[in-house]
Amino acid sequence: MSNYKDLNKLSDSQLRGLVCDITKALGADPKRAAHLTQDPQKLKNLISGMENKDIEALINRAGKDKAKQIYEVLERRGSNG
Repeated sequence: MSNYKDLNKLSDSQLRGLVCDITKALGADPKRAAHLTQDPQKLKNLISGMENKDIEALINRAGKDKAKQIYEVLERRGSNG
């Protein structure tokens, strides 16, 4: 996904699914994912206020292997809609 702002175009259910996929790839607690997805508009507002480089920096903070998994999830979502 070349433009993370495109995430704002996802429906609420698509965004929830993406967040759940990413948190699963990170090995995070499913309860944390549920908490993050309670307010999809808040997530969209957060994303819209960030630059691509800032989002990439956050992803890369997860470490090389986890970041690769996140990018793979984003690419799958980008190609599948």
